[in-house]
Amino acid sequence: MVAAETLVAAGVPVKSAMEHVRTIRADRYATLRDFYGATN
Repeated sequence: MVAAETLVAAGVPVKSAMEHVRTIRADRYATLRDFYGATN
């Protein structure tokens, strides 16, 4: 959440900041799932 707060402080709208953080987080979790070979 520090990243989102920093983006908002820099003038980015809250909605855009949160969407950006969610996208980055989803990409990182996907990378971890691929790395560890998680099964669904």
